[in-house]
Amino acid sequence: MFMAEPMRAPNSFVGTEEYIAPEIITGSGHSSAVDWWALGILLYEMLYGYTPFRGKTRQKTFANILHKDLKFPKANR
Repeated sequence: MFMAEPMRAPNSFVGTEEYIAPEIITGSGHSSAVDWWALGILLYEMLYGYTPFRGKTRQKTFANILHKDLKFPKANR
């Protein structure tokens, strides 16, 4: 039987810190949905030139990912 999703959620912690999904940071287990999160961060960075949750330190970046609301810059007209 082919399964597109693993039977249990992995708890690995790898990746560029600015792209890591909240469920990876909290260690609550994750599915392939974290790849969609990373794609969204990449698209945001491609549009605006920076990632939305970047902090001065790794811990601040993680805190931003967990607690900061996503904001989109206003368009210049």
